[in-house]
Formats: sequence, C-alpha cells, structure tokens
Amino acid sequence: MMEYYKSAPEVAVLVLNNGGYEYFDSEKELNDSLSVRTKLEGALSRSSVNFLKDASVTIYEDTGFKGRNYTYSSTAENLPFEKSSLWDINMNDKISAFKFTSSYKSGSIWDKGTPSCRLTFYSDTDFQQFSLTYVVNSDHPYIEHGKLKDVKPFGPYFKKNWNDKISSFNLK
Repeated sequence: MMEYYKSAPEVAVLVLNNGGYEYFDSEKELNDSLSVRTKLEGALSRSSVNFLKDASVTIYEDTGFKGRNYTYSSTAENLPFEKSSLWDINMNDKISAFKFTSSYKSGSIWDKGTPSCRLTFYSDTDFQQFSLTYVVNSDHPYIEHGKLKDVKPFGPYFKKNWNDKISSFNLK
C-alpha cells in the first residue's frame, strides 16, 4: 500500500481528533467522506445543534508559536476563505506552527448552517499537491501544533514532515 501512495500525485491526509490519520487518493475523496460523516452526525442529533459562528487560523514562522505570524479569520457566512499563495507575505515554505480556533452558536435542526470547519494545508500554491486537513467542531473547537516537524507523514513520504512545506491553505 505504501508504494501505491508514493505514486499518487494528490494524496490527501485527514488528521483525526484522536491523533490518527486517514488517507485518501484525492481531496475530493476526503471531502466526500467528510460530507457523509456530517450528514450522519446531523441525523443522529436530537433537537438542538451547534453551528459554526466563525473560525480563524494563525500561522507562525517558528516552532513554539514564535516568530512572524499572521492570523486569518472568517465568519461562517463568508467561508470558504482561501489563501492560494503565501509568497505575498514571504511565508511560502516557512510555516512551523499553527493555531486553528472556532466558535459556535446553538440552533435547531431546521436552521441552516454547518456544524464544523476544515483547515486544509497544501504543499504547493493554488491548493495543489499534497494536502493535510484538520476538522474542528463544537466538541473539538481548537487545534494547535507548535512543532510541524512532529506532523507526519508528508503526503506519501512517511519519514518526512510538514515543517516548512506549506504553500497555500483554505478554510471551508
């Protein structure tokens, strides 16, 4: 199986809340899987649901949440937020840590809204090449990594990590 993923041009990795990973042949396959999970979670809900209010990501140049940093925020209504290149802020392939936060509001199952938010990092500009996706929801509204050297694998390369490999990202 490892040889298969090494030859896959757009491997997508989903980081689970328990620290595990799921691998997909493409970001489309990952998105389809998350869509089904969201519908199932909604069907299992009773009368009250938490909907995304807003989300933000702060990227850091150095490990330990140090060095130059930039924060990007969006309300749920204005998603998706896309940053197709980090060249304009001189952070291409320089991200070593990040914080991903979200807040929620209560509603009924009949209200429109989304119960979660996804942050996807890409190893190339314009949302290309390998991807790494994190999902927050009202049960897990906050994710941070102070040392992307510890986040493996980088695409199909299980011994490589995501430190200084991010070139674009989006919030959906």
